[in-house]
Amino acid sequence: MSNYLLNQSPFFKQGVVPSTFSDIFENLFSFDKESELSSVPLCNIEWEEDQVIVTAELPGVQKEDLSITVDQKNLSIKGERKIPEIEGKSLLQERYTGSYERTISLPYLIEDGGVEAVLKNGVLTIILKRKEDSKPKSIEVKIN
Repeated sequence: MSNYLLNQSPFFKQGVVPSTFSDIFENLFSFDKESELSSVPLCNIEWEEDQVIVTAELPGVQKEDLSITVDQKNLSIKGERKIPEIEGKSLLQERYTGSYERTISLPYLIEDGGVEAVLKNGVLTIILKRKEDSKPKSIEVKIN
């Protein structure tokens, strides 16, 4: 089909017909962020040479309802959002409540005791220090 015919087709509208194979696969494997991700904490991950910094949105989660574990190169965040108590009858509930778990693969091994976590204003910040023996080493090349 020529480009002219494709553009004139009533079925060719922006967003209806994928323009490339990458668009096809992107649409095939995409999901609705509103419904699929609302049950797990949304995260930002910063990677540096000697540490990883993870920030996660955890509105309404209390410290005692949160568990953080590091195993090898995996960080797991488990928690629970509890149903807030209300006086009247609930008319609408859109916020996710219940248990969730999020596991993040880390780029390197983490130092034993090298994890610091702070929960402030609904944002969890985790700093994970890189294990010393997993850092790249420079090796001097000798010429005879």
